[in-house]
Amino acid sequence: MYEIMRACAGLICQLLIYFMMGSLLLRILKVRQENFLALIFGFILYFTCFEAAAVPATLAWVPLKVFSYGWLAFLLVICLLSVIFCSKRWAEHLKEETHIWEEHSGMLLLGVVVVLVQGFVVFFYNDSYMDSAYYVGVTSTSVYTGQMWRQNPETGRTLTTFPYRYVFSSYPIHNAVWSVLLNIHPLIQTKMIMSVVHVLIQNMIVYITGIFLFDNDKKKADLMVFFVFVIQIFSDTMYTQGTFFFTRTSEGKSFLANAFVFMVLMFCAWFWREGRQCVWCGMFLLAFSSMAFGGSAMTLAAVMPAAMLPVIWIKKKYAHILYLVVCMLPFLLYFILYYGGRAGVIPLAAS
Repeated sequence: MYEIMRACAGLICQLLIYFMMGSLLLRILKVRQENFLALIFGFILYFTCFEAAAVPATLAWVPLKVFSYGWLAFLLVICLLSVIFCSKRWAEHLKEETHIWEEHSGMLLLGVVVVLVQGFVVFFYNDSYMDSAYYVGVTSTSVYTGQMWRQNPETGRTLTTFPYRYVFSSYPIHNAVWSVLLNIHPLIQTKMIMSVVHVLIQNMIVYITGIFLFDNDKKKADLMVFFVFVIQIFSDTMYTQGTFFFTRTSEGKSFLANAFVFMVLMFCAWFWREGRQCVWCGMFLLAFSSMAFGGSAMTLAAVMPAAMLPVIWIKKKYAHILYLVVCMLPFLLYFILYYGGRAGVIPLAAS
């Protein structure tokens, strides 16, 4: 029970950080405060910043505790700025949330039940996939040796070179950092906390997508959350979104196959409805932050143009193709780093 309480505390702490970072970004972009949208923007902004900081620190052999406390200091500064500049917006938005039941009615209960069921399933589910064992091993060896990516997670031996397939994706190090900061077991952070984070973020994305698609009809958005849940339950075959979502929820590739793909749809719906340039800021952060979750993020380099180009064409906003090209730059950077490390052009000495 004590461990479950610590996991819940860690979950709340990380969600609050996403919310504060997202609220600050929405204020900068002059977007109306919306709690779910703030959490989504905060999530991708957080992992964009973490990826940009963690990869160079890993390659520079920075000790895990030094990096963890440096990252904590950065987060505290961001949270302080968020409180200073966004507290008024939070108070105003709180006053607007007095008519929640009228806007949702019984659909609100349906949405809450769906999310609770998903959260309960992934929180207590346990799997032993080889990939899962590898990524938990990376987090665990980093925590118990105090070094980032310096040991082989399967043997425990010190690596001579960083694995180019994995070292440019910082998601396991994120889990190691929070294990250090919260003083919790790596399995709790990886398997429990991040699994529930995935469930919450994905359902928020689906809900916001419904808001954009159905002209701010919140009841229909609630129904969309329910129907996506049903579809994923009945898509339980090998290597589908539903399988990854319910059985490998905490893995980076599961985030990519579910939350990030739905996020592309969300930004497409937003651009279709309003055509705002702030959408492209979100798309760029989506692209950059996806790198933290694994090399499978390169699939988004095809998903994003395939989704956005038809909308750009129909809306006749051809100048926005340039923004789409800019959003592809993180994938180009990852491509260069990956093949540069593979060819030995980029030094990856780990010891």
